[in-house]
Amino acid sequence: MESDIYRDRILEHHRFPRHKGRLNRASMSTEGTNASCGDKVTLTLKWDGKKLANARFHGEGCALSLASCDILLEHVISMTATKIATLTPGDMYDLLGVTVNPGRSACALLCLKTLTRVAGEYAASFEESHVDEEDTSAVPSPESFGDDEYSQ
Repeated sequence: MESDIYRDRILEHHRFPRHKGRLNRASMSTEGTNASCGDKVTLTLKWDGKKLANARFHGEGCALSLASCDILLEHVISMTATKIATLTPGDMYDLLGVTVNPGRSACALLCLKTLTRVAGEYAASFEESHVDEEDTSAVPSPESFGDDEYSQ
């Protein structure tokens, strides 16, 4: 029964996404693709200092891929770039609340991989130009996700 609730949540985010679209005054835009199935997502992000002030996505993909993106963006708005960059696949699966079979993991993780990569780059560039008390040494590389089918 609980997994049905989470499945319904995924379908709801696919049918009625809260963060789909483009930001007119975005700080940056980045794209990610899933080579195994052709899913493609573009993120537009608005940073306010170290924090993500707003985010939108658009693209083409399966229900799991696009709903995962919407759910993730809902979770990360107002987080720092450093915190976003340290999110893991386990964090994404927790947000989804369902078990994702290995064949669909690339779909569920597409937005996470795209966002953590660009957040890590932004955090590093912010660190270079600003005094910051946060430690970025824990930022995982995209390769640490272990998914060779993912390309950017």
